[in-house]
Amino acid sequence: MLAAYAETCSVSRAAEVAGVGRRTHYDWLNADEKYRCAFEQIQDQAAQTLEDEAVRRAHEGVERPMTIAGKREVVRDYSDTLLIFLLKGLKPERYKERVAGDSNVKPAANLEIRELLGILNDELRDHPEMRYKIAQRLHMAEKESAKVQ
Repeated sequence: MLAAYAETCSVSRAAEVAGVGRRTHYDWLNADEKYRCAFEQIQDQAAQTLEDEAVRRAHEGVERPMTIAGKREVVRDYSDTLLIFLLKGLKPERYKERVAGDSNVKPAANLEIRELLGILNDELRDHPEMRYKIAQRLHMAEKESAKVQ
């Protein structure tokens, strides 16, 4: 079970691979201190594996085939969502949510969002597809903000 979890990073998939019930894993966690310690170590490794994959998808992107103007091409796609979560995890004091309780963005938060987008734009100067996506999302957010006001 532990080796399978190290490979799959998923309790359900590991239990299936190991041929044990998912519930059995949790029973072992509760009853066996050595198993629990071993699982916690492997869980740290699994978390690092998943984090590495999130960084790869956010920073390096994933190539996806697309049909553009009738031609099959490969386009590099980046995960904006993963990038946001990674930034919030690495620098929560800078990238934490700054939204009022009534869901209206405060002017100061709006400025911080613009600063963040400027930083991302600078950092992604070698990734025009990402810069284009950011510009699109900023434009959409500004349109939505104008509707609310």
